[in-house]
Amino acid sequence: NAIPQSYQAARISYKMNLEEAQEKGWIGTLVFHDIFNFLRESKVDQKMGGKEKRLNLMCEMRGDLLVWSTERKLIYTTNLKCLHSNPDRYRGIYQELVFTNTPLFDVHCLLPSPSDKHVALIGNEGISVLELQRHRGQHGEFGGGQQTVNCKCSPVDPDYFAARRQTGTDTVVRVEWINEDELILLTSDETIRAYSIFKLNYPNFVIPLVERQPSLALHDCFISFTLLPAPLHEEDDTSILLLKSNGDMHILNIRQNKEFLPVWHKLGSALPMLPESEDNYEMSAHSVVVLSCSPPVVVISTKEGTCFHCILLPLNDHEDSISAGAQLLVYDGLQQEGGGPLYQGAGLLADAKFNYQYYIIDGAGIQCVTLPWVRNIDCFLQELNTNLRSLFEDDTANTVVQQLVVTHPLVQDSPMVGQLVCGTCCVASRMLGHVLVAMTMGGECITLSLRPPSYHSELQNGDMRTVSHSHSHTSMLEEQVKAELFRSRGVPFISSRDGAKVSLDNCYKMLCDSTKKLRDQHMTQQQQAKQLLAKRITSLLRQRRKQEEDLLTFSQNSRTITQHMSTIQDKVTDLQDRNQSLCDRLRAVLCSLEMSIPELSEMECGAQKELGEMKLKLKHLQNVITRVWTKLLVTEYIQHWQMWTPHSRLE
Repeated sequence: NAIPQSYQAARISYKMNLEEAQEKGWIGTLVFHDIFNFLRESKVDQKMGGKEKRLNLMCEMRGDLLVWSTERKLIYTTNLKCLHSNPDRYRGIYQELVFTNTPLFDVHCLLPSPSDKHVALIGNEGISVLELQRHRGQHGEFGGGQQTVNCKCSPVDPDYFAARRQTGTDTVVRVEWINEDELILLTSDETIRAYSIFKLNYPNFVIPLVERQPSLALHDCFISFTLLPAPLHEEDDTSILLLKSNGDMHILNIRQNKEFLPVWHKLGSALPMLPESEDNYEMSAHSVVVLSCSPPVVVISTKEGTCFHCILLPLNDHEDSISAGAQLLVYDGLQQEGGGPLYQGAGLLADAKFNYQYYIIDGAGIQCVTLPWVRNIDCFLQELNTNLRSLFEDDTANTVVQQLVVTHPLVQDSPMVGQLVCGTCCVASRMLGHVLVAMTMGGECITLSLRPPSYHSELQNGDMRTVSHSHSHTSMLEEQVKAELFRSRGVPFISSRDGAKVSLDNCYKMLCDSTKKLRDQHMTQQQQAKQLLAKRITSLLRQRRKQEEDLLTFSQNSRTITQHMSTIQDKVTDLQDRNQSLCDRLRAVLCSLEMSIPELSEMECGAQKELGEMKLKLKHLQNVITRVWTKLLVTEYIQHWQMWTPHSRLE
C-alpha cells in the first residue's frame, strides 16, 4: 500500500550580502549574527555524534535562540524578538551562559523543558540539567543583560554514568521531558529511568524493559521512544511508545502518585501492523515521532531511507477507544531517493505549528513532509469496516515532500560533499512567524520562512534504587584522564610457534614497527589527555574570570552600600541633634509659661477662697428664691380657683 513519492528538490543558495539580508528582517539578519561568526572559526567535529547519533546543538525557547559551542563548552544566546524589533542594533548583541559545573562529556543535543526554565545537555556518556535565570522586562535578557551569565548546571546521576563510562559503551539512547519537572531517558541496557530536577542524584524509578540480560543482537534492542499525546488509560499519567530496531512497537503505561513514584506500570506486547505484509514490515528502524492529532499518527524512519506513516487505532473494530489495546494501520510508505548509508542516522522533527507535517534531517539536508490526509483521519474510527482507501480518493491525500535544505547531491554512490546539519529548531509565534532555523557543521546559519500550501488552509513497579553521591567532579575528571592514558599489556606484539625460525631482519623490522606503533599510540593518548585537561583548564579559567568579575562587582557594590550607610548615619545623627534641640526649646517655653503665672499671698488666697464660697452661697440663695416664688404662684392659683368654684355650682 505504499504510494510512490518524488522529491521536489532544488539546490538553494544562501550566499547573500548584508543589505539583502536586512531587507528580510530578522530572518536574514540572523545569518550574519556574531554568534555564527564565532562558530565558523571553530567548526564542529563531524565524528562527535557518530554514525547513529544526530547532532542538535540548537534550540529555541520563547524567542531566545540557544546555540552550543563545542570548543568553549558554553551556550551562546540571543533574543530573536529584540532582533526582530531592531536588526541593526541586536545583530552583534549576544550573551554567554557559563556553567557552575561544566559537563565533561561531549554534548550532542540541547533539549528545553516544557516550562522553558531548564535545558537538558545530552551526551552519549551523561546528562546535565541547566537552570536558566529569569528574564527581566519585556523581551528581557538573562541576568539583567550581562555579557557573561553564570548558570547552575547539575549532572544527572553522576555515579551511574561514571560506572557505565568505564565499560566504554554509550549509555544514553533517548531523552524526553515528561513534564516541566521530570526527565525520562532510555539507556543502552534497555532500562527506563526517570529523574526529578529537585533530586538528580538518584532516579525516581527504574523500569527494566527486559527480564533477561540485554541481547547482543541489534534487532532485539529498544533504540528509541516517544511520548503519546494522551495516556491510553484515564487513570494513567504517562504512555510511552517504544521502538525496537526490528520495527516492533510497544506501549508502556505508567501510573504515578503525588511523589512521582510509580504505583503501577505495564509493558504491552508488540503492536500488530495492518495491512498484513509478507515480510511483516521487516525493517531496520532508527527513530520515531508522533504527530499530535486524534487518533495519533506515528512516523517510523528506517536506515534504508524509508518512512512509514501509521495510524494508532483500537485493537477491535467495535471499540471506540484504544484503552483495550492498539494496532498500527500503515497508510503509506515514503521511500527517499538515494536512500542508503548516506541516510543512516536521519532524525525526525515534528512541526511546532502544524500537526500534519514534520521534517527529516539527514545527510542530504532537510526535507519537509506534509500529510494533507490528516484532515480525514477522524473518519477512520467511524468507518473501519469499509474500504479505507475510499476515504482518500482525492489528489490532496497524497503525501507531499519538499526539499528545504540541500547539503548533498541526490545521486547514489556519490562522494560526501558539503556540510552536515548539526542543529535544527522550528520557531512558531505571532511576532516571529513560522521559521525553520538550521546550523551546519561549519557554523553556517540557514533560515527558511515556512509557508504551507494553499490547500492546507482547511487544516489548521520497577526496581527502586538509591545511590549516594560519593564521586566528586574532580574524581570523575581524574578517572576520565586515566581512561585516556590506559594502555593494554595483555596481548603480546610478537608471537610465534615453537620451533619457528624468524630471521633477524624480520625481527628487527617487527620490533621497529611495534615500537613506532607504541610510540604513536602513547603520543596520541598523551595528546588526547592534554586536550581534555586543556578544555577543563579553559573552562575553569573562564569560570574563575567570571567569579573574579562577580567579586569585583560585589566589592564595588559593598563600597557603594558602605558610603550610603555612612551618609544615612550622618543624616540620622543630624536628625537626632535637631530633635534634641526642639525638645530643649519646648522645655524652655514651658518654663517661661510657668514663670509668667503670678504668685498670691495668704490673704489673697483666703480672699479667693471666700469668693468661691460666696459664689456657692449665692447659687444656693438663688435656688431658694426660685422655690419661694414657685410656692407663691401655686398658692395664688389655688385661692383664685376657690373663689370661682361656688358660682359655677349655682349656675
